[in-house]
Amino acid sequence: LMRLSVIIPTFNEELAIAKTLDALSRLVNVDEVIIVDGGSTDRTIELIENYHRLKKIELIKIGEANRGRQLHEGTRHASGEVFWFLHADTRPVQG
Repeated sequence: LMRLSVIIPTFNEELAIAKTLDALSRLVNVDEVIIVDGGSTDRTIELIENYHRLKKIELIKIGEANRGRQLHEGTRHASGEVFWFLHADTRPVQG
């Protein structure tokens, strides 16, 4: 079975990120979630650091909100064979 790494670039997503993480926590096939933050100035970082419903969540902070660089950085930290890139306001469902 292939391992699935979810990669999410964020920048000031405090209104959306918790609901996205909740949706991901209900999926059975997610092996890890990697969030690459581009310098959020709101509560995004705090919400991610205090989220404990996912078995493996990693937060990487880079200094600029550059989606391409954030996605690339996420792939560098991912251990899965399959990468699933999501926006911070995506609500995935099982199946």
